Amino acid sequence: MPKTKLLEMALEELQSTIESHSQEISGKLKLSTSDTLSQFLLPSLISSFSSQHPLINFDISSSNRNEQLLNENIDFSFRIGQLEDSNLIAYKLCEIEYVLVAAPSFIEKSTIGITPETLIQHPCIIIDIDIDGKEVPWFVSSDDHVLELTTYKKYRVDNLFIAKSLAESGNGITLLPKFVAKEAIKTNTLVTVLDNVNIQKNPLSLIYFDKHFLSEKSKCFLKYIKEQRSHIESVINPTI
Repeated sequence: MPKTKLLEMALEELQSTIESHSQEISGKLKLSTSDTLSQFLLPSLISSFSSQHPLINFDISSSNRNEQLLNENIDFSFRIGQLEDSNLIAYKLCEIEYVLVAAPSFIEKSTIGITPETLIQHPCIIIDIDIDGKEVPWFVSSDDHVLELTTYKKYRVDNLFIAKSLAESGNGITLLPKFVAKEAIKTNTLVTVLDNVNIQKNPLSLIYFDKHFLSEKSKCFLKYIKEQRSHIESVINPTI
């Protein structure tokens, strides 16, 4: 980590120590998350935290690219997938559960049965949410082995909502987190397929710098998020 950043974080920690002696913790937290999580998860978390700590303000960026926490001065990032930067800490909040879905009209007009082996013959909606254009693979677990499903990549999108809308319009099969697919399944605009397939889960983590350099407001937010794990689990993995 650059010396200038270490100095900056040390000064912030000193300032936070001074702040901690006041009645209430104040300051600004900069958060980053994906477009989807910013709509489904963050509002309720921020609302509850803000009611407890009204003097803490937020800067929230919503994007599907993986920001550099150091370069963009981000305090915390809610991210899906494995952490690649070993200089950061990933506190796992839960494992995201997924479902394969398609519109009833798509299934009705299909002349080929939907099986893991026939996905190569069905139009599929693949999601690219990585900054380098890396697609989200469809992994399944079987007998202690992880296998990637072979698909016909008819559509490639960079947003879960686009994938959901394309599927609802009968364009193909897509893989969605349960919290994204829940309402569409409830209203029958989407139905699950391949229910007997064990789709691999993906970790949802809170990413941040070394805890030794956390400010008081950051320590406060981290403690709060850890206390909200059961709530996060219920939002991310609803019963469908």
